[in-house]
Amino acid sequence: MNKVSIALILFLLFGGAMYVMNLTGGEKRELGYGGEQLSSFYSLKELPEDFEIVELSDGSWDFISAGQLVVGGLRLMNEETMIEKTSNPILFEKLYPQDFPYPAVKTLEHIKSQGIAQIIHYYILHDKDHVYHLYFYTPFFSKERAEEVARSFQID
Repeated sequence: MNKVSIALILFLLFGGAMYVMNLTGGEKRELGYGGEQLSSFYSLKELPEDFEIVELSDGSWDFISAGQLVVGGLRLMNEETMIEKTSNPILFEKLYPQDFPYPAVKTLEHIKSQGIAQIIHYYILHDKDHVYHLYFYTPFFSKERAEEVARSFQID
């Protein structure tokens, strides 16, 4: 290897480490089984007790396992962005769950990367400007557990 290759590899490793530190640099809070008031506008009631929740600088949230892995999260988007994401042809499944407290769209995306087999997405519609995107990585969340958490989402 020449010096340029080594310098490039070191630069990429350092840049990647800084990116990861920035993503997880939010405030960590313990999340008990009883749930958490995420903001003055919404809350979750059913996350497992061994998870932490981290608020990121953009106001979104990551769900962190005891092993310090990101296993899901919550993002706010508008209806237009939700339509783009739920119209993706790579989605394995697209459903409109019944008996949810709010109108919702559920999608299932197959992804084989870093121990993640699928991503279960729930898009909970409040209005055109406020769609709450909850997502869960399997095998950390089963389909049943992901639905339980998504159903517990409350807009205050």
